[in-house]
Amino acid sequence: MFTEFTDFEVKITDAPFRTSGGMTWPGTVRIVYSDPEGEKTLEEDYGYAPAEAIYQLISEGKEINLSECYIERFSLTEYRALRNLEAKSYVRLEAFSARRTFFNCRARIDFSFAEFSGESVDFESTVFARGLVSFNSARFADCSLNMSYVLFRNGNIDFANCQFGSGLISFKNSKFHSGTKDFRYTGFGNGDVLFVNTDFGDGDVSFINASFGQGTVSFKVARFGQGKVDFHYAKFGGGEINFERTDFGPGKVDFRMAEFNESRINFNRSNFGNGEVTFEGSELKSGKFLFKKATVGEGMFSFEQVIYPEAEVYLDGTDFGKGTISFQKARIKHLSLRSCQMNDYVDLRMEEAGLVDLSDTVIRDIIDLTPYETPVAIRTL
Repeated sequence: MFTEFTDFEVKITDAPFRTSGGMTWPGTVRIVYSDPEGEKTLEEDYGYAPAEAIYQLISEGKEINLSECYIERFSLTEYRALRNLEAKSYVRLEAFSARRTFFNCRARIDFSFAEFSGESVDFESTVFARGLVSFNSARFADCSLNMSYVLFRNGNIDFANCQFGSGLISFKNSKFHSGTKDFRYTGFGNGDVLFVNTDFGDGDVSFINASFGQGTVSFKVARFGQGKVDFHYAKFGGGEINFERTDFGPGKVDFRMAEFNESRINFNRSNFGNGEVTFEGSELKSGKFLFKKATVGEGMFSFEQVIYPEAEVYLDGTDFGKGTISFQKARIKHLSLRSCQMNDYVDLRMEEAGLVDLSDTVIRDIIDLTPYETPVAIRTL
C-alpha cells in the first residue's frame, strides 16, 4: 500500500464486499486517488463498515476485524453514550485488526480509553484520511501494536497516557502530516519501540514524562519537521537508544532531566537544525553516549549539570555550528571531543571529569576551563 496522495474520491455501492480474511460487508467502496494535477493514480476497493455494525461487534465481545474496510465513523465516546456507559469507562476491543483500512471521519477517530486484548493490534498500511486520531489513555496489555506504513493526513495525534506491556510497538515507515503528536505520560512497557524511518512532519512532538522499558528504543533515520521535539523528564529502562542519522529539523530538541539509566545511546551522524539542543540535568548511570559526526545548527548546545558519573561520552567529529557549547557543572567519567569544529564560546567548567580529550579539535572562540568557586575537577586533559 502506498502512503501518499493529494486527493481522493469516494464511490459507495450496495455490492457486498468480501475481505481476504473472509469477512463480508454490506457494501463496496471504491477510492479513486489522484495526484496534484488531478490525474487518477490508483483505484482501491474496500468493504463498507457502518459504525452501528462495528459497535454491535464490540457489544457482543466478538473479534473486531476491520481490515480492508472503509470507515467514516468510529468513536468510543459515541459508543459509551449510546450504551449509557461512564464517559471514561474502558471499552474492551477483542483481537482488533484494521490492516489496510481507510478511515475517512469528519469527526475525531476516537480510540480513547480502549482496552485491547489478544496478541496484536494491527493497523499496518492503514490511511487516516481525515479526523484527529486519539488513543488517549488506551491500554494494550501485552499486545504488540503495528502502526507501520500508516499515513496520518491529519497530523494531530493523541497517544498520551497510553499503557503498554511487553509487546512490540512499531511506527516504522509511517508518515504524519502537520500537527501536534502527543505521547506524554505514555508507558511503553518492556517491548521494543520502533520509530525507524518515521516522518513526523511539522509540528511539536512530545514524549514528556514518557517511560520506556528494557527494550530497544529506535528513531533511526526518523525525520522531524519544524517544531519542538520534547523528551523532558522521559525515563528509559536501560535498553539501546538509537537516534542514528535522525534529522531533527529546526526547533528545540529537549532531553532535560531525562533518565537514561544504564543505556547505550547513539546519536551518530544525526542532524540538528537551528534551535537549542539540551540534555541539561539528564542522568546516565553508566554506558556510552555516542554523538559522533553529528551536525548542529545555530543555537545553544547544553550538557549542563548532566550526571554521567560512570559513563563515556563521545562527540568526536561533530560540527557544532554557531552557538554556546556548555558542560558547566557536568559530571562525566570520560568526555571525548576529538576532531570537533567549535565556532562559539565553550564552557568546560565541569564539576567532575576523569578525562577530557580535545585532540585535533578546532576552537574559534573562548574555551573556559576554570570554575569561579571550585577547583578544576578535570583529572586528565
